[in-house]
Amino acid sequence: MSLSTPADTPVQIVVPDPAGPNARPLVSTERRLTPSWSVSTLKGKLEPITGIPSASQLLRIAAIDGSWTPMDDDGALLSSFPLHKGAMIEVVDTRPRGAQVNWGNVGEVEKYVMPEEDYARRNDSVMAWKKRQKLGRFDPGQKSVEGLGGARERGCVWVGVELDEPAGRNDGSVEVERDEGKSAVRLWEGRAKHGVLVRPEKVEAGDEWTVLDDLFDEDMEEI
Repeated sequence: MSLSTPADTPVQIVVPDPAGPNARPLVSTERRLTPSWSVSTLKGKLEPITGIPSASQLLRIAAIDGSWTPMDDDGALLSSFPLHKGAMIEVVDTRPRGAQVNWGNVGEVEKYVMPEEDYARRNDSVMAWKKRQKLGRFDPGQKSVEGLGGARERGCVWVGVELDEPAGRNDGSVEVERDEGKSAVRLWEGRAKHGVLVRPEKVEAGDEWTVLDDLFDEDMEEI
């Protein structure tokens, strides 16, 4: 006669959000459980999955009919509960609310935030790579329209364009010839060497061309 152990059973492990049953679970994952495990063993295996210490876990399992059965006997085997394929085991954190960590809310997770100045000085970042490749706002071809029709004195209508990099010829002001001599005309407030004037037929504008933020550019996100 051969002896065999019950097969592992796939179940859904859920950590409910304290905000209520309609809130998205903090944890929802499928795991295979061995029926010969004790509740205590299960709690130990759930600790790294849920982030809840074993002593602070309150377990219950949903039967096929939807009723809940408490798993409050640490010495009981899982086979003594209505364990079935697809069953849901709920793990409630019994610690005070202030001692709980919501891993689903990154704002509550302690993390290091690098100052923008330090990030800008690094040579191994996405920003540094984009600088070398002249992409995003480091591409002199990335421009924004700033002034329209302000330079008629130069013989026709010109379009003032603000470049993302200092590859221009002015800061939004241009010199024009007047009877009393040359004088500066301010078309817009720009940065030094970021402004150029171009003919209207050479300009195409639209919402699809926007200034890129190197720290929040989704297409070039730092991994």
